[in-house]
Amino acid sequence: MKKLIIGAAIGAGMVYIVRKLQEEGFLDELSNNMDNIANKAKKNFNKAFNKTKYEAENLKENIQNEFQE
Repeated sequence: MKKLIIGAAIGAGMVYIVRKLQEEGFLDELSNNMDNIANKAKKNFNKAFNKTKYEAENLKENIQNEFQE
């Protein structure tokens, strides 16, 4: 029973803290920062994927040209 009361108190405290952060706009800024980070990571992944794909196509063409000669 003691653990249940402690858990409920901790949960209520966390809800209070999150609500205060939300009222101050901190969570909006954090959300925007996380969104920017995710967009940059996605862009970098797409660049790396496209470059790898381009290199693989070039390698394939070079191999085909070598066997055709």
